[in-house]
Amino acid sequence: MVVCFIAAGVLGVLALFSARYRPMAKEAFGCVLRKATLRPCESDFEERIKSRIVAKLLVHSPPAAKFVNRNAEALAWLMILITLVSTAFFVQGLYNYIQFGNCNGPLSNEFCIFDPLGTGRHQINSIIAPGIGPTIGNGSVRLVEFGCFSCPYTKQAESTLKSLVANGNITLEFRFFPLPSHDKSRLAADAAACGLEQNKFWEYHDLLFEKTTGQFSSENFSAWAVELGLDASRFDDCMASGRGEALVKRDFDEGVKAGIYGTPTFFTANSSIVGPRPLAEYFGLVEPGSGGDVCPPPREVA
Repeated sequence: MVVCFIAAGVLGVLALFSARYRPMAKEAFGCVLRKATLRPCESDFEERIKSRIVAKLLVHSPPAAKFVNRNAEALAWLMILITLVSTAFFVQGLYNYIQFGNCNGPLSNEFCIFDPLGTGRHQINSIIAPGIGPTIGNGSVRLVEFGCFSCPYTKQAESTLKSLVANGNITLEFRFFPLPSHDKSRLAADAAACGLEQNKFWEYHDLLFEKTTGQFSSENFSAWAVELGLDASRFDDCMASGRGEALVKRDFDEGVKAGIYGTPTFFTANSSIVGPRPLAEYFGLVEPGSGGDVCPPPREVA
């Protein structure tokens, strides 16, 4: 029975390209249909296929032919298992490509063999409206930033953002987008969210960007909270209970849904800006040039 299923798949593909295999494919599919309805095959198709394979192997390697002859059923089941797993990965990759623009899934810049559009990565597919995250400044332009505290390019954008806020150009809203492969990025975001709970978000935000990712640790996050005048017990309880984590997840999920593929990513009322240099170009702080760098989720730690 198992050989029948394998042969039907292989011969079905071969029959598309050569009329030579069509009678055998027809016989194989007929055998599969009869087996599926609990009836025996009308011919010795399975034995003939097995005999052909063993005969061809016998010319090149008698031990291999002997092994296949003894274990034909088990090998056929193994091939079916491999086919099912391969099909599952293909379906997953196709879904990821349709949904996120990359067969490896959201937030991935790894090579994707399935890329018919040649884009290599997905694009922002929706504009995120302001009104949820913590804000600073009183400018007429509302700028929503999705940033990662472990991303050097998010950190690089800080000087531009501070200038825009200080000059009254923007009202800045921050949203959490910790990249999964960046060291302690999620834990740092959770800590900043717990700072927000005590109305100390921007102080904690600035402190995190002053530090290096090598300094990020649970102990230091708690120590920095005390340094900034937060209630230590309340901060530790926020971290332990997951209240900060829930806030971070809300932002992260919304960013993935919008198609964010790297940090920092910014949104105005009608556009998206990816990277610190395009942000500076947008506000006329630097001359237009090549696109700015962003932090995709690399395998190495940022």
